[in-house]
Amino acid sequence: MSLAMTYPTPSPASSRLADTSDILSHIFSFLPQSTLFNVLQVSKTFFHASVPHLYHTLTIAPGGRNIFAGSRRLDNLTLDQKPTFNQTDPSNEINKNSLSKYIKRVDVYIHEINECPFVKQYIEPLPNLEILHLAKGKRPTNISTSDEDRERICSNEKCQFVTKVCTNAEKVIVRELDFRSIMKFDKLEKVVLKLRPCELPFYRGEGMSKYRKSLYQDDPDGDGGSQREEDHDYSNIWFRSFHHLPPSVKQLDLVWWDERHQYRIDSYEASFRGFGHWFGRAGDGGGVRTMKNCNYCDQMGCIRYSPHVGIQLPIMFKVLGRQTNIRQINVWNFERVGGGEWQWKDYEVGYEDLKDQLKDGFKIGRTERERAKDTIDCSDHDQEEGMVKFHSGLEYYSTHSQDNNEIDREEMKYWKVRFDPPDKLRELRKRVIEEMEKKSWNTTDVKIDFWSEDSCVDWLIERHNAQRAEDERKNKIEMIEEEDESDVEGE
Repeated sequence: MSLAMTYPTPSPASSRLADTSDILSHIFSFLPQSTLFNVLQVSKTFFHASVPHLYHTLTIAPGGRNIFAGSRRLDNLTLDQKPTFNQTDPSNEINKNSLSKYIKRVDVYIHEINECPFVKQYIEPLPNLEILHLAKGKRPTNISTSDEDRERICSNEKCQFVTKVCTNAEKVIVRELDFRSIMKFDKLEKVVLKLRPCELPFYRGEGMSKYRKSLYQDDPDGDGGSQREEDHDYSNIWFRSFHHLPPSVKQLDLVWWDERHQYRIDSYEASFRGFGHWFGRAGDGGGVRTMKNCNYCDQMGCIRYSPHVGIQLPIMFKVLGRQTNIRQINVWNFERVGGGEWQWKDYEVGYEDLKDQLKDGFKIGRTERERAKDTIDCSDHDQEEGMVKFHSGLEYYSTHSQDNNEIDREEMKYWKVRFDPPDKLRELRKRVIEEMEKKSWNTTDVKIDFWSEDSCVDWLIERHNAQRAEDERKNKIEMIEEEDESDVEGE
């Protein structure tokens, strides 16, 4: 009797795939959150492969769902624990605290206090948080600018979710010159500061001297004792918030964008005196603040504000050198700010000279700090040439256009209009230039590459209406002249 050899029947590829967590995880990374929620209920393998993607990014915004419902203090359960067979054992429950380790990014928009997750229940600090995006956004529509409603707004240092739950973030994206909410982030290494030019502190030129005199109430001459007026650079007034940067921060990326306020509406706090984030002394009348909600988010309401970057930015970099431990500053898209458009005629500085002044300002500030400590850090001097670097807007777009780490959907429109416009926009820009050339206008300074689709359409409509009005005026003149000629012939 012969024994026939038997071979196991190979399992189909689909069944082997279901047990390969790495492949499943890669597939699940392309699924939307609604689908991921259904996927994690299929099996234990699917659960572990999908939950890191479902909880990777958390958004705190008005009207959003509270994913921390059920979280509690001192919950030590982890997904690696094996549940007991006792169905009544509380350890069988998968608690939200055990899932928080998968949260790698948090986007926080302005919201109401009663919508803040930390107000509703205690939440442990997120252990593996990598990126915190303080996204600002619109003021909730049901909140007015009254003092009573203003207290309902949860943002900046008032948001306990940011100040107590997000403290382990390694990188923070900020959209204003206000760092009070992150001052206790002892693991923070990199800050990305995204600014519009007009979000620099309010600059009044010679009017600054009047405000300086009000600072020295005990000095009727307003000269601050031995310090002369012209020697004061106002850095402690303008850029006081840099004092709140944690000492662990070693890199600052300063990204200039949205010069014309066309791509994002952000709310912001402003005092009735119009100083915005330029904080005055307590009791000087500048402490009364309101929450503005305007896409022209300058510090004087809806009136366009032009800073003087030729004076303010060198002072800003001097403060960075003096008050922080930052060792590397990357300035992006500076070509949109460093020119004459954002400078006053008084003390106007050329583009290349301004870049040198920023580098020198940072070095001067660092030297002042070392002098105050009575120590000299030789390593800083060895790296002086690389401390401040300038990069173009195109380089920033090329670097970050393929990921969502720094550029969100609203902001992406700005970069695409500049560096990757759609065919429709290219055609509209071409029509604008053709119309200008018909009128023999100088198109050299038009900067058509920065025009959005709305800007082109609005300009073409305005030109069409102006041309029609001009044609109607000419027709009326011709009719009047013909009537005059008829009257002369009749006589």
